[in-house]
Amino acid sequence: MLASFKELARVSFESGKAGFTDVLSVEMEEAALQNKLRYLEDSQAPVRTQFEQLLNTNLPEAVSMPDTLWEEVLVQEKTEIFQTILANNPRLQELQHTAQAYRNQAKVNQKMGLPSVSLGVSYTIITPRTGMEMSGMDMSDNGRDAFVFPQVGVRMPLYRKKYKAMQKQSQLQREAAAFSQEGMHDQLLTELEKLYADYLNAQREVKLYRHLADLAARTLDLLQTEFSTGETDFEEIIRVERQLINYQLEEEKARVERNNFVYSIQYLMGK
Repeated sequence: MLASFKELARVSFESGKAGFTDVLSVEMEEAALQNKLRYLEDSQAPVRTQFEQLLNTNLPEAVSMPDTLWEEVLVQEKTEIFQTILANNPRLQELQHTAQAYRNQAKVNQKMGLPSVSLGVSYTIITPRTGMEMSGMDMSDNGRDAFVFPQVGVRMPLYRKKYKAMQKQSQLQREAAAFSQEGMHDQLLTELEKLYADYLNAQREVKLYRHLADLAARTLDLLQTEFSTGETDFEEIIRVERQLINYQLEEEKARVERNNFVYSIQYLMGK
């Protein structure tokens, strides 16, 4: 775009419709923007190094920089998102597992404090008796006699106070886990409300700066026409051109922020 402005200023200068200062203004603006562009290009190296450190590896190829930033949007409503968070959030699931472990431990402690009853039998087998064959008695059951004694046992725990204390501890742990779950529920709701509001704001800013950039581009076209006929000065063109660039940059920043808010919400959802 600056190249076309530079050519326009040169033609206007040669035709006597503008001074040489307009040509110099374009060259100064071009030099300033070129310097910023080189700085941004040089800034890719430390960012790449930081990215490699996060991955703990050396990238075989340069990080691909897309010409246009992709857009992330939320397809679910806020209430549906929160239900997904309650079902899948890792922090909440951890507290749920902890609470279940305390409930299981409470059942074990309760059973350990109860009396235990055992049922069983004991028996005695009579050894065969010898030397009875000549007595004339019926010895067909010789050696088969047995005495069976049913047994019932009751065991009373010796340390009842210990088990009662363990049950009380389990109860307190369950209550603490319930409070932690409730607190985490409220914390996740607060985080979602904040992120969702920031997401909506970033979405509005994307639309706003896109609209402002479109207006600035249309204004710039009109100013170029007016400058070619000598109806405006070149400084106004430079000013609007700077606005256009600023609006475009702000739009990209808003899109980056919106994408980050989407990723943060998805993280809460356990994705």
